[in-house]
Amino acid sequence: MKKSILIITILLSQLNLTAQFKPTAGPSGGAQATCFLKDGSIMYAGIQSGLYKTTDNGTTWTKLTVAADASDFKALAKAGSFVFAASNNGKIRMYKSNDGGNTWIGVQNGLPQAGGNAVFSPTQMAVIKDTLFLGTTTAGVLKTADFGANWVPTVQGGCTNAVFAKGDTLVIGGAGIGRPKWSTNKGATLTDFASDIYKPLPTLPFNNCMAIDYRNGRLFFITSYAAPVFYTDDWGATIVSSTGVSSPNTIEVADSKIYVSATDYNKCYVSSDNGTTFTEEKIDGNSAGATVFYYDGSQIWVSPLTWSAAVGTTYFGIYSKPVANTNWQGKNNGLNYMNITQLIGSGNNVFAITGAKLYKSTDMGASWNLADTNLYTNIASDGNSVYACKDIGVNKSTDNGATWSAINYFNGKAVTAFFAEGQLMIAGVSNSSGPEVWMSSDGGSNWSQKTVTGQSGWTSKVIKDFHKHSTNAWLAEMNAGFILTTDAGASWAWKNPLSFGGYFATQGNRLLYQRDYELYVSDNNGSTFRTFHTGMPAAPWPICGGLFVQGSTAYVYNTSGNMGLWGLASVDTIWKYMGNTNGMATYPKIAMISVNGKIFAAPQNASIWKLDSAAVGVENNISKNNILVNVYPNPVMAGNEIIFDIQNEGSHTINIYAIDGREIHSVNSNTNQTKIKLSNPATGIYIYTLKGIDGLWKSGKFIIE
Repeated sequence: MKKSILIITILLSQLNLTAQFKPTAGPSGGAQATCFLKDGSIMYAGIQSGLYKTTDNGTTWTKLTVAADASDFKALAKAGSFVFAASNNGKIRMYKSNDGGNTWIGVQNGLPQAGGNAVFSPTQMAVIKDTLFLGTTTAGVLKTADFGANWVPTVQGGCTNAVFAKGDTLVIGGAGIGRPKWSTNKGATLTDFASDIYKPLPTLPFNNCMAIDYRNGRLFFITSYAAPVFYTDDWGATIVSSTGVSSPNTIEVADSKIYVSATDYNKCYVSSDNGTTFTEEKIDGNSAGATVFYYDGSQIWVSPLTWSAAVGTTYFGIYSKPVANTNWQGKNNGLNYMNITQLIGSGNNVFAITGAKLYKSTDMGASWNLADTNLYTNIASDGNSVYACKDIGVNKSTDNGATWSAINYFNGKAVTAFFAEGQLMIAGVSNSSGPEVWMSSDGGSNWSQKTVTGQSGWTSKVIKDFHKHSTNAWLAEMNAGFILTTDAGASWAWKNPLSFGGYFATQGNRLLYQRDYELYVSDNNGSTFRTFHTGMPAAPWPICGGLFVQGSTAYVYNTSGNMGLWGLASVDTIWKYMGNTNGMATYPKIAMISVNGKIFAAPQNASIWKLDSAAVGVENNISKNNILVNVYPNPVMAGNEIIFDIQNEGSHTINIYAIDGREIHSVNSNTNQTKIKLSNPATGIYIYTLKGIDGLWKSGKFIIE
C-alpha cells in the first residue's frame, strides 16, 4: 500500500504567556487585628487604632466611632442583643452597641480604674447565657448579669488571661493563679483542676495560661515559656502534651481543625487529629505568627504578622479561608476572596451575587459597590434590563442597577431563576410541592404556568437557571438534572441522565454541559449526552467549571493541578490547552462570563478574577513552534499498525481517542518513530493528541477502514 503522509498542523494553542487571571481588586494590608466577632452579617475587628466593621465579608472596612478614650481593642463578645467591645489604654473601658456598631455607650460601672502605678487591661471575654465574664491583667475576673449596667468581681483575682465558657461551665487560667480552675455557678465558686498542667515543666518561673478551648471531649490549654499545647480528656484528671508546636499564644477550634500560633517562632500551626499533633500552615505563602484566630462558623479568620530584624514587627492585614481549604486570602478591600455564586454582564457593567447580596462594577472589576439592599438568589440580563430574583419576587432595572422596580406578578413568590428576551420571560418558582415554570409573552403583564412531566422526587428540586439552546430548545438547570422543552416552552420534560445539576453552554448545534468533575456534549438538543473531555489528560479528569462561549469558541477552566484554561473551536472536536492561569485558586469554578472581550471567573470562595488580556480564539491562536507529525498509513486497515513520525526531538506522550471521547490507547516514547497497533478497533474516525517536552499539546485525526 502506498504510504500517504499527512503533516498535521492542527495543534493545541497556547495563550499568550502574559495573560493571567488576577483578582479584580487587590488585597491591602497594614493593620493587625487582635480580636474578631461575627454578629449576623457584620464582622468586627479590633486593632490598635480602633474598632472596625465590615458588612461585606471584608470587601470594605469602616472605622467605628466608639469613644474619645477608646483605643487598642482587646476583646469582643455578644451577650443578649448587645455587642461588647473592651479597649485598653491603661484602664479598662467597656462599650456596648445594639445597632450594628453605629452608636456605642460606655458601661464602666464597677470596672477598676487606673490609680497610682496600677494598670488594668482587658484580656478575654466569655458568655454563659446572658452573663458576660471579663478577664483582666490585674483585677481578676469580673462579670455582669445586666448587660454591663453593673460589673462585679468574681472570687478569682489576679492576672487572668484565659476566660472560656462551655455550656454552663466557666474555665479560667492565668499568670500566678495556680492551676486552671472551673466553675458551674457562674464564678461564685471555683474548683482547681486535679492535675497541674505545668508539672511537665517544673522549671517554669510562674504559671501562665494564655488561652483555653474545647473540641470533641478534649479541653486545650495554651501556656507560655516554651511549652507545647496541653490537653485533657477527663477535665483535668490527667494532662497530656501535644507535639509539633512550642510556645503557642492563641488557639481556635474550627470544625474538624484546631489552629494555634506561636509568635515567638513566627509561625501558625494546624491540627487535624483533635490536637494530638500540629504542623505549620503558611499564610499567603509566608511563615507568620498571629495574636488571634477566629472562627465565624464558616471561615477561619486571622491577622498574621511577620518579623523583620531591621524594622521590628511588620503587620500585614487580615486573612480568612474556609476551614476545608489550605490557601489563605486577603480580606481587606474590593470583592477579594468572597464566594461568588453568579456573574452576569450587562453593557459595560458586571454584576455579581455573593452571600445573596448583589454587587456591581462599572470599571471592569477595579471597584465594586452594593447594587441593591435586597437579598437575591439569581440574576439575569437580556442586554437591556437586569432581572434579580429573590425569595419574594423579581426586581427589574432598566438603568443598570441604579433603580429597581418589582415585576408585580411574583410578589410573595420565591423566584429562583429568570430568563428574558424582549417580551418573552420565563420564571422558575419554588414552592412546597416543587418547582414551577411560568412564562410570559408580553413583557411580564400576563403569565401562564407550564406543564412539567416525568419528574422524580420533585419537592426537593430547585430551578437554578435557564438556558436557550435554539429557537425551540430551552433547558432549566436544577440542583439535580434538568428539565427540557423542545416546543418553545409549551411543555417541559424532566431529564436526569447525569444525576447532578450543572451548567450549559451553546456552541452552534452542540450543547455543552459541565457538572462536578466532568464535561458532556449533546448533539440532539439535550435528549442524550456523552462525556466530552477529548484532548485533556486522561487522569485526573477535569475538575471543571464556568463553562461559557465567547464568540464561536467555548471555554472551561480545569482546576486539576491548576491546569488552567481550555478552549474548543466551533469546528473542532478536541479541547485545546490555552495556558496556565497563574494565581487562580484551585477550586471548581462557579461562573465565568465575557464582558467586552475580558473573561471574568468566580472561583469558589475566592472572589472574582479577570483575565488581564482578551482571550484569543482557538482558531486564530496557532503556535509558531509546531511539532511536525507524519501519520501513515492514513487511512489504515483495521489490524494494521499506524506509524507516528515525530520530527522534533525529545520524549512525548500519544493518546488516542474514539470519536465519542473515550480514550482507547496511551503510550510514552522517547523515539522519533512510534508504532501503534490497536486491538480490535471499530472502523471510523479516531483522534490523537501528542504532548512534547515543550508542554504544548498537539492533535490530529486518522481513519481506520
